[in-house]
Amino acid sequence: MSKKEVNLGDTFIAYINDSKCCVGVVVKKVNDDQVKTLILGLFTSVYGTPNVDVFGRQEMSPFPTYKRIEVDTLLPYLFEQEIKLCRERDDKWWKQQDAGCFTNLLARHFQPRQIAALTYIDATKHILSGGVIDGFSPLMFMGDEDLLKLWSVLRHYFPKSVQKPPSEWDAPNSNVYYTINEAVNGKPNVIFGARRIS
Repeated sequence: MSKKEVNLGDTFIAYINDSKCCVGVVVKKVNDDQVKTLILGLFTSVYGTPNVDVFGRQEMSPFPTYKRIEVDTLLPYLFEQEIKLCRERDDKWWKQQDAGCFTNLLARHFQPRQIAALTYIDATKHILSGGVIDGFSPLMFMGDEDLLKLWSVLRHYFPKSVQKPPSEWDAPNSNVYYTINEAVNGKPNVIFGARRIS
């Protein structure tokens, strides 16, 4: 039997145990049997109970959370259809079809509370493909700080394919700014500041 092929930068779904699964991106090969992954969504149940927002301020799963995963238990997955359905939802697809929201495949199979993880995967794919911060349109609200943290971490692991983030970023329509430095040991180095309004 041939070995499953998993590449750096692959987005994936993996079951941790009977009640937990996660989605993320492969950032490093540990050995022939294991890879290091950056977790972008942690689901406490495969049957739809709320997932853990990795950019949330919980003590249990702060961003970035890394996990070693056995290659054999990891399923590389592009999430293309789910992202497409989210975009169609945002374009009021079900209203154009004169159908109720409950008939939308997204609403039925990928619940709104799970869209945060899908947003992070979409952002990861955008960043890994050389996209820039101004060119990203998130599926749901994603704060500038979260996007810049993700950017900093991905730049650490993929310096050849990820553009260097700006050293400083002004949040639109705000006096808030962020200083973005290279990630240290895989941890983002993004500092929040506010400009004085004179």
